[in-house]
Amino acid sequence: MQLAASSDKNFVATTLTPDFQKSRIQVLDSQTLQVVGTTPDLQGIRKAMFGSNGKLLATVKGGLASFTRDFTQIDRQWTRPQIEGALQGSAHYPILERLDDNHYFVGDEDGWLSKLEWNDSPKALTTVKLGTAPLWSSALRHSEHILAVGDGSGVLYVLDTRTCQVLYQLPDAHLSRVTDLAWTDSGQLVSVGLDQSLIIWSWNRFKNALDGILKVRLHNNARQIIPLNSTNNRQELLLLHDGANLVEKIVISLPE
Repeated sequence: MQLAASSDKNFVATTLTPDFQKSRIQVLDSQTLQVVGTTPDLQGIRKAMFGSNGKLLATVKGGLASFTRDFTQIDRQWTRPQIEGALQGSAHYPILERLDDNHYFVGDEDGWLSKLEWNDSPKALTTVKLGTAPLWSSALRHSEHILAVGDGSGVLYVLDTRTCQVLYQLPDAHLSRVTDLAWTDSGQLVSVGLDQSLIIWSWNRFKNALDGILKVRLHNNARQIIPLNSTNNRQELLLLHDGANLVEKIVISLPE
């Protein structure tokens, strides 16, 4: 299961995976949590989000898709060969991030990250090779023009969103797959991995480096992090745990 709020906060998309091959997305009203639409079953849904025009977008097996306004049908679908530009590598994209109204990032299972221009149809502008492991998680920090990316072997990358240049690379940030990344309101990066650990990082923009602040051992693997309220020394987080679809709220005291 995966949660993704729309730009106007009216809906939340939940990716359901009844088996490995097929998935569907349920769209919920964020106020009532009532289901307002369900997509058809599709193979390989890895990431879902709302675009700038309010349309539901998703990465699916073989490429990308957008859905009709009532979410019940695919509006358009693009396989990797149909996407104009320089897309390389796998056609499975665990990463989908919206940079602005017309630009997105996608990352694939072969370690390739691409910046897309996506109006009516997606077009690859820049593609960079980050490593050999699958790219699994990402988080944008718009004010700093940076994108954090985590891969399947535990490596963290930080890139400049304007140039796609790698500013920083940290091997063994986690002992295994980085399952999710999120920036807090105070500008700290939170990462979780299959090593059952949660780490809070500080981004040093003068040195272009991540400094570890705190590491917390979790009882279960966390699939997703949603930062809530933060103060100078306290951070509230929602964790969506793997397998059990358990949502947990935790409060972390940060070192002074």
